[in-house]
Amino acid sequence: MGVKRVLVADDQKELREMLEEMLCLAGCEVHTARDGAEAVQLASAVQPDLVLLDICMPRLDGWDAYRALRQLMPGVEVVVMTGYEVEKAAAQAQAMGVGFLAKPFDLDEVRRLVNGAGEQSA
Repeated sequence: MGVKRVLVADDQKELREMLEEMLCLAGCEVHTARDGAEAVQLASAVQPDLVLLDICMPRLDGWDAYRALRQLMPGVEVVVMTGYEVEKAAAQAQAMGVGFLAKPFDLDEVRRLVNGAGEQSA
């Protein structure tokens, strides 16, 4: 069935807007946050099926936001994204059991993630 509600958290406005537009066109309800703290606050209100979470953000970085999200919503699917220290971040994501996207990413890759999200728990 795929994802219905997606939270996109990234401090880059252009990337947030691009992902929001693409996901809306795919039929998702999309919410956006500018940093990790805003993402955690918004997630508790909107209860997303999937969170796309940038690692390098102000106020609360992606790793700390991920940990907070796990406490609030243990079953939510999270994919972290970064263009910095990609190999290290990918290894950390794998060790934590979280999805990973290297920036820049292909929009088809995001579509596949969104379409496949939630199927393991369904």
